[in-house]
Amino acid sequence: MTVSNIKKIIHESTLSEYNKNYQTLMTNGFLALMNPKLNSEKLTSTIKNKIFDIPSYTQDKLMLYCDFMRFYSLSDNEIITRNILKQYQSTNDSNIQELILAIVCNILIFSIENDKFENVSYFLNKIQNIKTTPQLLFYKIDIEFFKNIIEIKNSNDAKKINKCKNFIKTLQDAGMKEYSNELRKFIKDNF
Repeated sequence: MTVSNIKKIIHESTLSEYNKNYQTLMTNGFLALMNPKLNSEKLTSTIKNKIFDIPSYTQDKLMLYCDFMRFYSLSDNEIITRNILKQYQSTNDSNIQELILAIVCNILIFSIENDKFENVSYFLNKIQNIKTTPQLLFYKIDIEFFKNIIEIKNSNDAKKINKCKNFIKTLQDAGMKEYSNELRKFIKDNF
């Protein structure tokens, strides 16, 4: 299915005009994430406003924010994530915990891409109490992977790269070949 098909389905749907506009905006946002040439300041601003029109950090808002974190600066993401962690510091809701881990994982990625690690320990400490469950295992592995990348960058301890390769192998053995290749590329791009 192509994007024009998706937009046509949205346009021809029985959704309200508001929901049609919203779905089209989200589609355009995802396209901009996949192809930065399609991004514009207006699109980014509209999506950011739409996310923060939602009054509190509901599960839906967390999901939207997680999907569009690339539209924010690292410092803005850190501030927003601190507020999210404050609100949900003692949640036992595994769906919220999954979103929190995904958000922290994005923070680690952005920190690596920007070579800025001064706030990373804060976020890692805040998620320490989230127990590993089958639902959360993927994000826990991801966080350990990126945490090791940061430790390598901070200490030049190349031995930790083997740990990262083990995480990649685990994910590949679990059937996540494409994602494993993305992690290999991430290592290559950042060293």
